[in-house]
Amino acid sequence: MFELSNTWFALELLAAEAIFLYSAPKRSHFAWRYVIMVVACLGLAYLFPVPPQLRFNNWYYLVRFLVIFGLTVAGNFLCFNVKFHNLFGACVSGYATQHILYHCGVLLGKSNLFHDFAIQGVLSRSNLLELILLVPVYLLIFFTFGKFAAKNKVYRKFNVWYFVITIILVFVCVGYTRIATALRERNLVTVSLYAITTCLSALFTQIYMKKVGELQTSKKALEVLISESKKQYQISKENVEMLNIKYHDLMHRINSFGDRLATRKKSRFAKSSTIMGQWPILVRRPSMSYWPRTVIVANSWGSS
Repeated sequence: MFELSNTWFALELLAAEAIFLYSAPKRSHFAWRYVIMVVACLGLAYLFPVPPQLRFNNWYYLVRFLVIFGLTVAGNFLCFNVKFHNLFGACVSGYATQHILYHCGVLLGKSNLFHDFAIQGVLSRSNLLELILLVPVYLLIFFTFGKFAAKNKVYRKFNVWYFVITIILVFVCVGYTRIATALRERNLVTVSLYAITTCLSALFTQIYMKKVGELQTSKKALEVLISESKKQYQISKENVEMLNIKYHDLMHRINSFGDRLATRKKSRFAKSSTIMGQWPILVRRPSMSYWPRTVIVANSWGSS
């Protein structure tokens, strides 16, 4: 026995996952891949067996929903060129969005609106209520979370802690809904409010907290850079001071060497002057017939 509600669930799930994957890199021949994937997922969801004895078994409902979710994850992986863990996180966000839609339909069903609103054999009242709410709810999620995820390219970033927290929140919420249904508490308003709040928290963790974590990491990296810059500045300052000291020492030595060199030159000049004063000087006298032509003078400073 087959159920059309499985097909509607798969369709809602694919539309919700597209909110977080529409801006992700696509594989080659994406259009053909995506059309084939959608047709295959809807067909396999419809062909999922529902034995009569398990038709109203809530645990079997949970298993088949998880199987259909796995089909959509595999199909999206064949269409989008994204790492598997990032794609799985986006699909979990899509599942949370679909679950929000489901419980919004439950809350709307508590009212007397559309009491007899159903298409016999095609759609139940709950499916039709979800169909009515699908566009406004998905648009709200798209403008609140989807555009932010696309702008910040969340599909390229991975944080294991936020990833694990999101999965736990979503699947615990889905499991709790099944438990409440098994305990005949399906129509309780508190259950639906809890599910919507939990799924919104999961989306916030997956989308916004990942960005917050990235900003905190950037802040820490910037602090490290500032600290290293301060250390480099201090080292440069010490090097400049050391160079100044060596420069002044060198100039002092050059000046001292210049003074010694000048003193040595002066002493050499004085010594050379003294030596020159002891040399004999030839003095030519007027030519006279009875005088010798030259006279040797012993000292040029007065002694003859």
